[in-house]
Amino acid sequence: MRATDSLPHGDFGDWPGSLSNDHFCGPGEHGPSHKPPRWQAFEAQRSEAEAQLDHDSPRSLSTRDVTDPVPIEVLDDAPYVELHLHSNYSLLEGASTIEELVWTASEQGHRALALSDHNGMYGSMEFARAAKEAGLRPITALELTITGTGTGAASEDATSDDERHHVTLLAQSREGYKNLCRLSSLAFGLQQTSDEDKESHRLDPRLPIEELPAHAAGLILLTGCRDGLVPRLVEAHRTAEAEATLRHFIYWFGVDNVFVELQDNLVFGDRPRNR
Repeated sequence: MRATDSLPHGDFGDWPGSLSNDHFCGPGEHGPSHKPPRWQAFEAQRSEAEAQLDHDSPRSLSTRDVTDPVPIEVLDDAPYVELHLHSNYSLLEGASTIEELVWTASEQGHRALALSDHNGMYGSMEFARAAKEAGLRPITALELTITGTGTGAASEDATSDDERHHVTLLAQSREGYKNLCRLSSLAFGLQQTSDEDKESHRLDPRLPIEELPAHAAGLILLTGCRDGLVPRLVEAHRTAEAEATLRHFIYWFGVDNVFVELQDNLVFGDRPRNR
């Protein structure tokens, strides 16, 4: 998990997902009898909810989510909310399943949780449903790979890691969720015309930074991990450029929707960068 210094409030919306598995058996153990009692109650609640659904109705007509939303008020006095988190849907970056993340957060007493998988939103529906069933407020988010600096230079053809940066985006409303989906699709080549470009984006998703302003509504922006543009500039002692980039973000997303992301994961360089 990764930590930030920000705690945004807003209506992050609730979308259905799915939840099944028994990842919580110990080595050589199988079956529900070896699961923690609270997890057994969790699964019983899911079975009861599923039994209320009309399985003969089309998905578009059937009530797919019978779990009551977790109210936004749970954030009012929450001491900490994890806003930058990868699941195993972030290949080579996250190892934990959504069930494991939700269960651990619930056991630790969290009231809300964000899932910000890298470039893709494959797990967002499953996460929203699982988090609500565990009594957590789900926050749908996305870590996005962007290219360029927003200074007007062409950025689409950036090829090196130094030309690519990360931002963390949190959905604050349904419009924000829609924009997250759109940004992810664009990163994977939605508007590319040639087969070569489509395949390039499919294998290596990225988005020119110039696309952000048109899809900023309903989103909160965090400046990203150590691979974010602002942190990289700060680490290189290019503070004037870092400030200019931050002003671009504020102009696009609004002064109340941009937060500097600070992380201290005991990784070399984290603390000097934060200072």
